[in-house]
Amino acid sequence: HLGSWIEPFLGNIWLFVKIIGGIILLYLSISVVLQALKTKKKEKSFKKISLKTLINSKESENLEFKSTLVWNILAKKNDKNIEDSVLKTIAAFNNQKGGTLLIGVNDDGEVLGLNKDFEFGGLKNVDKFERKLRSILKSRLKGTGDYLSKQIKVSFPEWQKNKEICRV
Repeated sequence: HLGSWIEPFLGNIWLFVKIIGGIILLYLSISVVLQALKTKKKEKSFKKISLKTLINSKESENLEFKSTLVWNILAKKNDKNIEDSVLKTIAAFNNQKGGTLLIGVNDDGEVLGLNKDFEFGGLKNVDKFERKLRSILKSRLKGTGDYLSKQIKVSFPEWQKNKEICRV
């Protein structure tokens, strides 16, 4: 009878399929872990770059300078277009491999500080500045809200006396 002859082989084939499936799952798991470690290593190495090195660098796909957050230096008024420019940069970094935005530094790498936003933009100190930045992110990046806002790291290193900048 043919069925009794094939049964032992079918059991072995099923075992073979299970073993191969397990090997594939193990391979995929290891690949995911290795990719996560590579990403974490890149993030850490980029975060270790000193402020001085960043400021002395040119803008690139992962480094951007913005003079202010809300204050239009040329028009001498608060300007949503300035906010939009900052927002677009952060969104672009979020959609790619990340990056660093330095607010208070012009396109030529000259440190202006945050004083224009503090004095004229109504953002009296770093606390109000950060709240405004996070408010812009939360309210205007649709569908990401708190998640995105919590993922973005903000700091206010002092470059020189009375020249704080915002590192995002």
